[in-house]
Amino acid sequence: MGKVAIVKCSEYEEKLVDGKVREAIGLLGGIENFISKGDTVLIKPNVLRASSPEAHVTTHPLVVKSVVKMVQEAGGIPTIMDMTWVGSLHSTKKALAETGLMDVGKELGVEVKGFEENGWVKVKVNGKIFRELYAPKFLMAADKVISLPKMKTHLEGIITGAIKNWFGCVPMKFRRIGHSMSIDEIADAFVDVYLMREPDLVLMDGVVGMEGNGPINGELKKVGLLLAAKDSVELDRTMSKIIGIEDVPMLKRAKERRIGQGEIEIVGEKIEDVITPFKKPVTVAHKIPKTFRRAMMAVMGSGLEINKSKCTKCLDCVKYCPVTAIKFTKWPEIDKQKCILCFGCAEICPVEAIEITASPVKESLQSLRKFLKL
Repeated sequence: MGKVAIVKCSEYEEKLVDGKVREAIGLLGGIENFISKGDTVLIKPNVLRASSPEAHVTTHPLVVKSVVKMVQEAGGIPTIMDMTWVGSLHSTKKALAETGLMDVGKELGVEVKGFEENGWVKVKVNGKIFRELYAPKFLMAADKVISLPKMKTHLEGIITGAIKNWFGCVPMKFRRIGHSMSIDEIADAFVDVYLMREPDLVLMDGVVGMEGNGPINGELKKVGLLLAAKDSVELDRTMSKIIGIEDVPMLKRAKERRIGQGEIEIVGEKIEDVITPFKKPVTVAHKIPKTFRRAMMAVMGSGLEINKSKCTKCLDCVKYCPVTAIKFTKWPEIDKQKCILCFGCAEICPVEAIEITASPVKESLQSLRKFLKL
């Protein structure tokens, strides 16, 4: 029987959050039940984009801080890592700073890094959509992994919780493939990515969540809860009951695939005492035919181009590329079929000759959006 802890936490006040995080994990047997002395521990929050903690788009830094401290007390060696939805190290570093996670790292003496900094490794998965993926090297190498999702709704996933948090672990190419699918197919893609390596412990930040058209533009919702579990699917099943949205495609897919479907023992607060109904996202993406969705993703997505006026032919990009998608003839050339859009080559180029580009359609929409905000 799986166990999910539900603990009330009314606000983001440091002593309160620290005590409540310890209470939630304590209900699962304590941090020592998950972390041993000397363990290397990846702590993966939800760092969707550069945003202040007060916007409640990302996992709150006080929640991350408490977990880091507990891992250190257990003798583990924590590293905070994630990647933004843009998938470039520049945007990730900016997000890690603006969300307050860099400050947590400095205060507690732990590394705070983007997945892009450690590179990628090919992983075989028993998936419905993906048979192989590229995963962050540290995700696969760490002794233990802790996931810290945010309680939110999602336009395509319906909810974004523990399972969906793992979709932030793969390079942009695979995210783009997933988002070009029907809502049921993307649900399978979420589960496939989750199966790359399941976390050892999950703690969800539900003190302030987001309802409606999340994960960025939804409405903030005061929930006042922290949820903890060993199993992400069981935690998401519990979350869906609390927010009153149980028709979730990725949970249906997990059930069909017999993943995380045992009975759940709730410890701490009772579900019926903490029910907090959420507005559902207004999603129409799944009604768009698959061929059109894929065409839209193709014309609106980012890409990579080599600026020959800057390139010095140092070949760092050729040496770095984790999938050997860059070959050298007279100039470095990118094989766009093999490229996984990890953007690592653009980050390591010493003269910034590899540029991340947007399609004309995407640039036009971005310009229009800026104009309408004026």
